[in-house]
Amino acid sequence: MIVFSTYQTTRRLAHEHLSVPNDSSVDFVAGAVGEICGLVTYVPSEVIAKRMQISGLGPGRNYRSTTHALKVIYQTEGLRGIYSGTFPTMLRDVPFTALQFMFFERMKTIYKRIRKDVPLSGVELGVIGFAAGGASAFITNPFDVVKTRMQTQASGSERLYNSTWHCLRTTVKEEGSMALFRGAVARVMWLAPASALSLSVYEQASSFLKKWRAHQLPVTEQKYDLSAASALDRRK
Repeated sequence: MIVFSTYQTTRRLAHEHLSVPNDSSVDFVAGAVGEICGLVTYVPSEVIAKRMQISGLGPGRNYRSTTHALKVIYQTEGLRGIYSGTFPTMLRDVPFTALQFMFFERMKTIYKRIRKDVPLSGVELGVIGFAAGGASAFITNPFDVVKTRMQTQASGSERLYNSTWHCLRTTVKEEGSMALFRGAVARVMWLAPASALSLSVYEQASSFLKKWRAHQLPVTEQKYDLSAASALDRRK
């Protein structure tokens, strides 16, 4: 919800107040802004989920509930603990979301031109969303590999990577560039259907709200005119 609402607001403001042309760069930047705002709530939830999954493997990690995990992490590690892994997550998710919206809007525009501006059905929007999500998932797979390796590596002296860049460089040097695309097919098959569903629902909901607002505005103006006329009659 945060990602979609921020994306739509950023896109609208760019067109209305900055005189930015309606091109792919606007969709890319708006998608990136939306995802960055969404990370504020997403990262803590992912940290808690992963800590809950490995609960009991180390001291101080026996969490009774989600709330208890949040409280313990904050008390022992502060905000830094709650937002641990933010940069690798941002490195993976921000490009994915930005590309996804950019591809979706561009493919939608091209398809509408072919259909001569005939409104697209939910199925057609789903297919376009599937393609946009699948392409974005494949392109950003290297970031997902780096993020996973950073978050699952051993701690202390057995730690393999010192930073995100070190992980990327070491992986390519020792295993080759194709190692960055391991799991790409599984990632595409997981994210493409999710993109198809979410983007299709988003587009149809946006279209419905636009029609509803267009219908409500004349009604509101009509009621205002009637109220003004009644007030004038009473004065007479």
